[in-house]
Amino acid sequence: NKRLNIKHFNKNRLCIIIKTMKNILKNFDDFFISIINRKIKNKYMDKFFPLFTRLADPISIVIICGGLFLIKNSNLGKVNAICMVISQLFVQIFKKLAQRPRPSWFDDYVESFGIELYDYSFPSGHTNAAWIIFLVVSKFYEFAFLPLILFAILISISRIYLGVHYPTDVVGGIVIALIVVFLVCKFLNRGLLCY
Repeated sequence: NKRLNIKHFNKNRLCIIIKTMKNILKNFDDFFISIINRKIKNKYMDKFFPLFTRLADPISIVIICGGLFLIKNSNLGKVNAICMVISQLFVQIFKKLAQRPRPSWFDDYVESFGIELYDYSFPSGHTNAAWIIFLVVSKFYEFAFLPLILFAILISISRIYLGVHYPTDVVGGIVIALIVVFLVCKFLNRGLLCY
């Protein structure tokens, strides 16, 4: 009987923790999407972000990744390709598991600029790809750090500004990129992956 009460108590505590975390994440999303998608809107960013976000579209990413193979340091292209493929696989797996609707699908206040996407929202693939490029290229070439972190941050903001992702989708894409690059580089340093 005592064991049953402890089990029931732990289950209730877990439910409270989960509910609290959901509320914190919802408040985080609501706060940042209201600022980025509505309050900082202006005609210049309305023109800039729809164009800029295309730099992280799949075709653009394939072109960028292909271009990295042309740089004398051929390891850069290989490491970037390995990180990009692994990372995007995780992005697609999480999209299927989470099945999170995009903000513009049911929130009338979210401006989506007529962008129609039919896959799920969490995590952001564009953000993930931009951060993979930033993390890998700046590991090889320190001088590229500043322009590439600016690129990655602007892609991240563009996804929220355009109403196609919640801020936590963007954070999810960044976290996956950080973990994948860290693990791939760790394996490469140990010689577990050939490059």
